[in-house]
Amino acid sequence: MTPQLEAILETQVRVTSPGNEARERVGVAAESTGDAHRLSPTDRDLLALALELGATLVTDDYSIQNLGRVLGVPFEPVLTPGIKETWTWSYRCTGCGRTWPEWHEECPTCGSPLKTARPRVTRGRR
Repeated sequence: MTPQLEAILETQVRVTSPGNEARERVGVAAESTGDAHRLSPTDRDLLALALELGATLVTDDYSIQNLGRVLGVPFEPVLTPGIKETWTWSYRCTGCGRTWPEWHEECPTCGSPLKTARPRVTRGRR
């Protein structure tokens, strides 16, 4: 590592992780919107950390924006217009077509995989 990079890392970069309370809030909110299975563990930690620090997320990820809006975490899109509405996802069976409001590993009716279905819309402001 170069001395310049070491100096930057020592003075301008802080490595931290969110606490359990913020992670729990993100998890509960993600389950309520249906975003839980659309977010990676890193996405969840970024949201939790932004929630703790009162930070603004810079992201084009619609699921992160959706959950950020629900949690009151500000966000700024980069290359996309960003979300205009808050979404609550449902899940449609690829076999029988039945729609479920919550995630299942497989359809409780026929055992086929589920896919994200078009969300119900809740109007809101960013």
